[in-house]
Amino acid sequence: VMPSVNVQYTLAPDIMTYASYTRGFKAGGFDASSTGTTFDPEFVNAYEVGLKSQFFDRRLTLNLAGFWSEYRDLQETTIKFVGSGQAQTIISVVANAGKARVRGAEFNARLRVSDVLTLTGDVGYLDATYQDFPNGSCTILQNTQTPNCVQDLSGKRRAFSPKWSGNLRASFAVPVGGLVATADPGLYFTSRYFQSATADPLLVQKGYAKVDLRLGVGPADKRWELAVVGKNLFDKRTAYLREAVPTSPGTVNFY
Repeated sequence: VMPSVNVQYTLAPDIMTYASYTRGFKAGGFDASSTGTTFDPEFVNAYEVGLKSQFFDRRLTLNLAGFWSEYRDLQETTIKFVGSGQAQTIISVVANAGKARVRGAEFNARLRVSDVLTLTGDVGYLDATYQDFPNGSCTILQNTQTPNCVQDLSGKRRAFSPKWSGNLRASFAVPVGGLVATADPGLYFTSRYFQSATADPLLVQKGYAKVDLRLGVGPADKRWELAVVGKNLFDKRTAYLREAVPTSPGTVNFY
């Protein structure tokens, strides 16, 4: 049984508040690794409250949401060191964290300054931690000191969960003859986060910001458009994954 309840209340024609509760479930299964283990079903109770609003003849949009999720038997994909020395290998396994909590807030704003310029911003705050995970996988250093060990991850942050993230965008649209020229610069930013469910300081992506830019031209009715898109204009290098080199303790591969 997975109930879901949502209540909303209109404070004014352009201001609405809401609150919701949802019960979630994910089936258990068999781990595909050589360990041959199984993992239990995952459950979550998720709560959210928010406000959606528009002002000044809908030129300004402001949205705010707060959320809180309580997980039981959270299924977490993590790495495990098997063996020792030159014979050591790394495998990916699915383990259950007894309890985990994810809470945070998201803010969105959109301002139509004029017919030429529109500004948009999104900012998110996230607090994602394990509340009960005594059998977590060890860090690289811990495995070097004690092969095949486990660590208590209770109270540690979850992987791929930056405390702060968001983006800022501007959209310009300028008439040029019978066409419209557009420019859309954007900035995405994030604070540091672990890239493995081991809270390993060697497997951390540092905070960064990346700038994109889109330039376009076309008719006002947008039946066609010619555009040039630039991604990560300042060539900020980041890794989408980090992993240990099992035969060389302390060495990390960056992808």
